[in-house]
Amino acid sequence: MISQQKALAMVNREIQENHSAFIKTPLIISGLLIVVMLASVLLVNRVAIVGHTALEVIMQEHSSDAWVTVTIDGGETTELIVSQEFETAEEEALPDDWNFSREWTFQPNSKRSVDDNGDYVERGSLDPVLDGLFVFFFFIMTIVTVIYLLGAMYQDRKDRSVLFWKSMPVSEWQDVLIKMGVAAILIPVITVIVATITQVAYMGLAMLLVWRLDMSPVETVWNNIHLLEVVVRQSTALLGAAIWYAPFYAWLLLASAAAKRSPFALAIAPVLALVILEEIFVGTEYIGQAIANHLPTIVVDGGAGQYTYGPSWSFSNVLEMVVCIAVAGGFLAAVVWLRRTRFEL
Repeated sequence: MISQQKALAMVNREIQENHSAFIKTPLIISGLLIVVMLASVLLVNRVAIVGHTALEVIMQEHSSDAWVTVTIDGGETTELIVSQEFETAEEEALPDDWNFSREWTFQPNSKRSVDDNGDYVERGSLDPVLDGLFVFFFFIMTIVTVIYLLGAMYQDRKDRSVLFWKSMPVSEWQDVLIKMGVAAILIPVITVIVATITQVAYMGLAMLLVWRLDMSPVETVWNNIHLLEVVVRQSTALLGAAIWYAPFYAWLLLASAAAKRSPFALAIAPVLALVILEEIFVGTEYIGQAIANHLPTIVVDGGAGQYTYGPSWSFSNVLEMVVCIAVAGGFLAAVVWLRRTRFEL
């Protein structure tokens, strides 16, 4: 087993060698994002982030729409939204035989609204905007992770520094597992920290915005945002989903350890070949679907790959997680073998 001191030293080595990608890049992007948000508040009185604006969500809180629940005699229930801008002509257009012998419930100032798909959504909450910010940093994390893993083994062989590291009292398994841990745990932790800094800044700027609009920052923003809950949910979900992404990460390490010219091409070519051959000769897409299910993606309707709301821990998905660990373990064993026997280009 690797000692704690040795593990920390190896992790520190990875951080030092990839300091710009791991720390500087997300911090610079976060700083630029905060500057843009601040400028938008001061110049145009809005905070525009990933398709949402704080002003739009806040103003929904003061909407005068009302919800009417209608229960028909047969038991069927429907809900209508009524606005104060309802035209009198539309009232007159109702049929003469309209039956009002039904059960009506009037619910004004509801926070529910209807999205483009006709589904009910909560209005007034700024939590979805925080999730949108996290989506942005999730994409950055994915790019950084892919670049790191593809170069983790290849670059050492290319500059022949692998000979130096092989002389150190560190086994190949320890070296490979540390690199895997950096991709699966350390980079997500850094992502959560930087995303949280940006979310806190967004929250402060949203409060500044409503203060400039002569509204109460506490009542309008603070009461409609759950920062701690959002951060905890995103953190645990992202770290849990690392198991789901483990085969993908291990495959990139394997491509890095085996490639003589381009780790990226070696990572892509066999996968594309298998997918195309299956579709041509078998007529199915099982391999492609299995691979797609284990790539870092955004899932909004549930599932084991969902990073925002966490994996679905049903029995079937737990079995899939076990398979993920087994497949990743096989890939890592191949990486260790290559590190021992084919460590030079």
